[in-house]
Amino acid sequence: LPRLAPAVSRRAAKRSWASRAMEAPLARPLDEPLPADLLAAWRTEIKDADNVDARAHWWSESHWVPWDALVSATTLLARTMHAVRCHLEHGDGWPATVAGVEFWTQRRPVSSDLHMHWDIDQARGRRCGELACPALSLIVYLSAVGGPTLIVEQRPTPAGAGHTASGTRCCLAWPREGQVLAFPGDLLHGVPGLPGRDAAGARRETLARHARAAAPPVDPLPPPRQHAR
Repeated sequence: LPRLAPAVSRRAAKRSWASRAMEAPLARPLDEPLPADLLAAWRTEIKDADNVDARAHWWSESHWVPWDALVSATTLLARTMHAVRCHLEHGDGWPATVAGVEFWTQRRPVSSDLHMHWDIDQARGRRCGELACPALSLIVYLSAVGGPTLIVEQRPTPAGAGHTASGTRCCLAWPREGQVLAFPGDLLHGVPGLPGRDAAGARRETLARHARAAAPPVDPLPPPRQHAR
């Protein structure tokens, strides 16, 4: 009997890995990158982000746009969201209800870490004591440098204390210029930096998007004025 134990263990392990392989992935990169004209436009938008007089400088702060305002708009932001939604709806990845989109830009040194965190509505948490994660989180990579996005299968508890480990899975998404990554908004995620990889002027540049089912309880910052492109 002791000789059979390893074989049984191996068979059980194979079944476990086989069943896990059939689970839905934690994150989904879109089948196609952001259209080249939109990517080039965003690259142009953020090239002067270090200048306090530039519009893109203030995009590092969170801004909120109601979905109704994006439906018929032709701005760069609206065109980007429509392109993303088209791909996700084709694969049933777009939320059933979207009240609006929260967005901001991130430009970080290649060696810089982004701590593990959950995306939450901070205004709702301060005012109502509620822990509200977005229905969907999106990352658009504007550069191909920097550490990967690490996503872990851990979700916050309803009370907001600690976490529930619904699984042991995790995934890494390395930056690819123009790639769009979508994942459930209640998953723990962050970015491990790459020490010693900082090149002159190199930045890990991304656009963060949250599709939320409910509007914030307070009036957040509207986006800086943006003309159609």
